[in-house]
Amino acid sequence: MSRSNTAVLVVAAVGLLLARTSTGCADGVVLGHAPADEGSNDTSDAGSANAEAGAGDSGPAALPTCSADGWCYTTLPAAPPSSPGDVLPDPNGVRFALTSVWSAPDRHAWAVSSAGHVLHWDGTAWSIAFVASAGLHGVWGASATDVWIAGDAGLLLHGTGSSGALTFQQVALGTSQRIKRVWGTSPSDVWVLADRVYHLTADSAASATPFVPVDVPSSFGDDVAYVRISAVWGTASDTWFGGSEVSHCAPPSCANVDRLFAARRRVDAGGTVSWDTVPMPIADATAVVAGSTTTNGVQIVALKTRLFDTAFAAWIADDASKLDPARGPITVAGAHAWNFELAERYGQPEGLWGRAPNDVWLVGQYGVVRRFDGKGWQVSRVARTSLAPLVSHLRSIDAIVDASGEREMWIVGDDVALHRRTKP
Repeated sequence: MSRSNTAVLVVAAVGLLLARTSTGCADGVVLGHAPADEGSNDTSDAGSANAEAGAGDSGPAALPTCSADGWCYTTLPAAPPSSPGDVLPDPNGVRFALTSVWSAPDRHAWAVSSAGHVLHWDGTAWSIAFVASAGLHGVWGASATDVWIAGDAGLLLHGTGSSGALTFQQVALGTSQRIKRVWGTSPSDVWVLADRVYHLTADSAASATPFVPVDVPSSFGDDVAYVRISAVWGTASDTWFGGSEVSHCAPPSCANVDRLFAARRRVDAGGTVSWDTVPMPIADATAVVAGSTTTNGVQIVALKTRLFDTAFAAWIADDASKLDPARGPITVAGAHAWNFELAERYGQPEGLWGRAPNDVWLVGQYGVVRRFDGKGWQVSRVARTSLAPLVSHLRSIDAIVDASGEREMWIVGDDVALHRRTKP
């Protein structure tokens, strides 16, 4: 793999949080970040911060560190005095417009900003690892010592080393377009979404240009459609892509159609690749934001809409009986069935994370945090008090669950990084 522009990092991390006036939900027991009535087995500073905040009766009370549902505000580092390279400072005065977060298996975390900041959480605090020369939009890691970062102008960085000292090198992708997403399942299965879809495999990893273009088929047919892919998720042998497709024809004999769709890429035991597509002609839906595969094989997809501050959630399954008709009318499309519902009325969606059919999380603009509990989309309370709502735009959510079921969750957005730890 050909790499250049090496940056050696010795990595050693504010938040504001919102509550919507609805019943909150918390899964499991919050560790170290719980309000006093939930208890805790953790002795971290965050665990005692809420109790200390109300101590004494002189002067204004300090805001608690954590919300009623255990979302804790972490302190971001001081921002550099100016943006790097050609990246312009945020006109609204946001120091860290965080666009993506990845939760590492060693309880570390990485986050990136639209101004090129790369932040590292070492388990205790955030620090600025380095500042890139372009705005950044994605971060994902195959392990704590194998991290990918993507951004504007085709910038793709690969960090390897130890969790405390990663060396990042630029990797040739073959495009100067913005990279919207980087995601994968292992060091030899990494996907990048830019002007088209690119894939690193075990066969291509050692080449000078390790990412090979992949053509995602359209449900219209490859020769009559233009495809824009904006989301990727799944597993190595069952990978899903979401985006929009536009049919091309010559009016007046036909009409061009612009609609959302999902494409499924399956790899059998012999390495043979096959594709299925699922057209989703949903009125007012404009973009696929993110998707996740649940434990029963159902795909949950977050959709942006042209309706002000609303989010749709679509459900896709290879068996219609796996879908809940309470979520919306079920449509059968080839080998798959799907339905959708209105998931949020107060903010466009920006991120999604899910694990089980009753454990799906959605984040979005104006501090929106929602959890699908199997019956509906519930508010997760993120405000530290009713007088201190979170109105920052939230851009990304990620979590990791260990073998015991203990979970580390992160949400990032404009000048905010929220942390939540729970156990079964």
